[in-house]
Amino acid sequence: MRKRYSKIEKLTKQIKGKNTKDQHQKFSNVDWHAFSTNINENEKTLKQQLGTSEDIKFTHFTIKLQNDDALNAVLVAIDRLVDEEAKRNNILKPLIEHPLQEKPNDDLKQLRERISVKEITVEDNLLR
Repeated sequence: MRKRYSKIEKLTKQIKGKNTKDQHQKFSNVDWHAFSTNINENEKTLKQQLGTSEDIKFTHFTIKLQNDDALNAVLVAIDRLVDEEAKRNNILKPLIEHPLQEKPNDDLKQLRERISVKEITVEDNLLR
């Protein structure tokens, strides 16, 4: 039995893959774009890729650092698939209320330790 993939799952598989842009386009009508270090560019790219569905929710927040610096962040979730109270209490609140010791590095260890969720998937090679 073949598993059917949603548009989000297909997009995630494309982003994770190490194939070229041309190889991605053979299998989907979605254009592949690598993430940048600019959060606004990334949000724009995600909105273009995911379409205009009202089910896709972008939550903007700021992660404080102990050196009085801050990181802008955005949490992307699918409405009705993500419990709002769990999102608020287990992800947003722990990241907003207590400053991180330093800017998170590539392994995101501080963020993983801070939030209480069952599974965290770290995607590699998303920056261009």
